[in-house]
Formats: sequence, C-alpha cells, structure tokens
Amino acid sequence: MSTPTPPGWYPVPGTGQERWWDGTGWTDSHRPAGRLNDAVTQSWDSSGLQQPAPAPAPPKAPGSGRGLVIGATAAVAVVVIGAVATAVWALQPSSGKKPDPVPTLTVGVSTPAPSPSRISPSPSRSPSPSKGDSVVLADKAHGWGVPMPDGWTAESATEKSSVIEIFGQYACSQSESLCVRGQFAVVNDPVDAADAQTAAEQEMAAFAPSIFGELKSHREEAAGTLTIAGSQGWAIRWYVEPKDGASGYVVVAAAPASDGSGYVILHGGVDDDPKAPDPSVLDDIVQGVTKSS
Repeated sequence: MSTPTPPGWYPVPGTGQERWWDGTGWTDSHRPAGRLNDAVTQSWDSSGLQQPAPAPAPPKAPGSGRGLVIGATAAVAVVVIGAVATAVWALQPSSGKKPDPVPTLTVGVSTPAPSPSRISPSPSRSPSPSKGDSVVLADKAHGWGVPMPDGWTAESATEKSSVIEIFGQYACSQSESLCVRGQFAVVNDPVDAADAQTAAEQEMAAFAPSIFGELKSHREEAAGTLTIAGSQGWAIRWYVEPKDGASGYVVVAAAPASDGSGYVILHGGVDDDPKAPDPSVLDDIVQGVTKSS
C-alpha cells in the first residue's frame, strides 16, 4: 500500500529548480534549488555532523529522463550501493511507469513578516552581508578561538556569554529594543548532563523559544556528532515557526568542558528572511571553533 507524498519542494532534474508538490499533483510554483530551509538532505558537512536516516526519492518531476543525485554536499555526488549511510536522494532514469509516491520529511515553509530574536539595545550597525575571510574571537573562558564571519560584529562578553556575535541590527516593530537577523554565542558556564547529546537537546528546547518566541512548530533538520575544538560534541539544527513573527533556523551544539565540569553550550539563530545571512553560517561557526594556541 502506497503512502501519499506530503506537500513540499522537490527538485526538477536538469533545471536547477525546485517545484511545489501540493500532495496530489505538481503546481506551477518554482524556485531555485538548494535552499536550506527545505533541503532536509543537507548535512553540516560531509566530515562533520551526521544527518538523520536517509529519505527516499521524492515524486517524479516532469520533463526528465536523466538520473540526478542530490547529496549532503552539493559539489559531491555520492552513489552508494546497498545500505545508504549518508542522506542522498537519487532520481533514477524514467522507465515510463509512474512510481508510487513515497513520503519524505520535506515540507513547504512560508515566510511571515520578520520578527527575529531580541537583544539588549546597543548602537545600530550596518554590516555588509558579503562573504569573506572570518576573523577569530578569543574565548578566554574556554581557551577557544571562535570564527566571526565577514559582516558580523562582536558584542562585549557578558556574565552569561563569553563570546557574542550578531548580524543585521534593526528596530523591532512595536518595541523599544533592537532586533537582529542573526546571532551566535558561547555560554560561559558548562551545563551538567549525562552526555553531549542530552546537553544539546535540553538547551535547544529552551533556547529556540527564547529568541523566536513561543513556537507553533519545529522540525529537526540535522543532528549528530561533530568535532568542536578538538573534542567530540553533539549538534542539532532546527527550523522553527513561531506563533508570531518570522520563522528561522536555530543551531545548538555541546562540547565537553576541558576541566570535565560538564558541557559547554554554543548556540545561534538566523531569520528565514532575505536580509538574514545564509543559515549555513551557523554551521561554519560551530565547526570552525579551535583550541587557542
């Protein structure tokens, strides 16, 4: 018995586009392929965070007889025979027979009016969103070097956070405070947990609503082990839809404290908005943390 495929964006082979499947048929809505908010097959990095179990092929897109492989890293196509250990979708050449739709985790995402995470008021800046070499901020509390992407700005350390980075400040609607399109921080005090995974999951449950407000829904896009400053940690990425305001991405990672006192938390978020940085920048920051020399 086949299971109907849920609505979502699916790739149109050979076009560089994705097309909206409304659950019963293809619509006329298209968009450029590769947007992270709907690409549940994208991992943090082929050598870093592992994706959840692989999703099967989406419904056949019209107008294609060629095979197309979409992997966790766009520049590398990986074909695996037998058991599949990475998140890879393969659209095989058409045999003329319409395949049975198979459900996937992909869902469509709307973009409401922006209402991002809030921070304390500070002088407004207008950072450039251009990509370039990152600078490295000294995390004296943990002996780390934390990369800060081009266009982001550093805030002074606080009692709670040893490193704070922000992007795109602007005045919040109906509020005297300032809002940001993106933020990232390293928490000062380690948390007590059984392991890095538990620490990250506990922090995500609290952190996501703290910056986006009460959540209407969320989906886990990636979760798994990765190396942070030379130690094995755990990271999670969510896509969140709050009851009010803009949707966005949240990343939380946990790494063992050097003194064995618990797990150091790294967390950040970006709006799902054209004025916000690409969500992958959060992955880059986490994976770029190093031990200070």
